[in-house]
Amino acid sequence: MKHGSDWYKRYPNDHLGGIQGLSVKEHAVYSIVLDLIYSHGGSVNDDPGWISGWIKDLGPSATRNTINSLVARGKLDREGDQLTQKRATIEAKTKEDLSETRQGAGKKGGISSGVSRQESQKNRYLSEAYACPREEERRGGKRKGEERRGEVDDDDDGGRVHAREADQSPDFRERLLVAIGADPVSGMIGPTGKRFGTGHEMARAQKWRDNFGFTEDEIVQEIAIITEARDANGTGPPGSWAYYESALTRLKTERAIAAMDTSPDTPQGTPRANRSNSRPLADNREFHRAHAEYERRLAAGEIDRGPDPSDPWARISE
Repeated sequence: MKHGSDWYKRYPNDHLGGIQGLSVKEHAVYSIVLDLIYSHGGSVNDDPGWISGWIKDLGPSATRNTINSLVARGKLDREGDQLTQKRATIEAKTKEDLSETRQGAGKKGGISSGVSRQESQKNRYLSEAYACPREEERRGGKRKGEERRGEVDDDDDGGRVHAREADQSPDFRERLLVAIGADPVSGMIGPTGKRFGTGHEMARAQKWRDNFGFTEDEIVQEIAIITEARDANGTGPPGSWAYYESALTRLKTERAIAAMDTSPDTPQGTPRANRSNSRPLADNREFHRAHAEYERRLAAGEIDRGPDPSDPWARISE
């Protein structure tokens, strides 16, 4: 494998089931070797002396014996002078294939789109031909207007138009899926096999960027905070993509209020918002943590459905 991973998706139930019955030495060596396999793109040198460097009280000989034990148990695979693990190899291969596919698609797309633009612009500024010279002269003013149809003044909204038409960055979908906790390629999440990141959902995500005024990094960050809060309360991923839109709509509204509060046109003596346009991460985490706890209590039947003082959404609407 050519490229290692800076991170990899961990499956807690599978991992706990896999290490059940291992000794302390086996557990330590297995965890280190597994991280090294992902870090090196699907395989790592079978070098006990090197691997033992990550474990203070385990020498090369003990590390070698432990690796042999893990291979015998089927926890690790040995291929020549390399140590591998089935799931790590598959995920590394998937990542490599995805990268190559994107590179190929980018090259083809760049060539074909350039040709298409040339063809579409070839006759853009040609005037319409008229049989009668007088008719051509009479319509001369119209032709001049047509020639300016595609021009954009430096001081108009052209920049914003181009910004709205800009494509999403190639890894935007992948980063969103990682923030949600889904597989970055398939979009699958959890044992139910629910799939996120469909074309319709990515169109909605583009609306968050273009209409709400968020950057892609801000969207990914907010969704990661929501996921963290829901995971902490055991509520898991939401049922639909629309759940995130409610949170981003709230954040958009708060930014607008903060902008008005800090405007120089605000009457003297009016209380001003004591925060920047971007809410502190701690505030976001606390809000989503409280809402996730409210949803957990609601699902457990501890409270009745309807406005409840513990729900931060209810406090906002008051």
